[in-house]
Amino acid sequence: MRTPRQLATLLAAAVVTSVAVASAGCASGGSYSYDGPASVDARRMALYVTNDNWNDVRIYLVREGTSVPQRLGSVEAFSTRVIRLRPQPIGWTQLKIVPLGSTSAFTTAPVNVGPGDAMELTVQNHLQHSFLITR
Repeated sequence: MRTPRQLATLLAAAVVTSVAVASAGCASGGSYSYDGPASVDARRMALYVTNDNWNDVRIYLVREGTSVPQRLGSVEAFSTRVIRLRPQPIGWTQLKIVPLGSTSAFTTAPVNVGPGDAMELTVQNHLQHSFLITR
């Protein structure tokens, strides 16, 4: 279990990383655009994945109270993909990131999501620096 100081440090690193990634994306003129929750069908959820990892990754959904992850799809290295999800009941959700050709994996902290929510997952080269936010 992490101490409050470790969690604060991890949160600060995630914020700094997200600002750096966001500003780099704006500077590069990339094709990724997020129009906000209004662009998402009210009955469906969307997962916006930015993979900044050297490897392609598989993304799995881990719902509260389940032990078997549901595969959502794959995202190529250094690319962005939108994955549309079937309507899910409101509840705690985690995403599991598994790089192809690697023995490591990472599971995000749980977030509370429901129909119409949008999630943004940023996968870093060091998986433990990856983060998930909801909008």
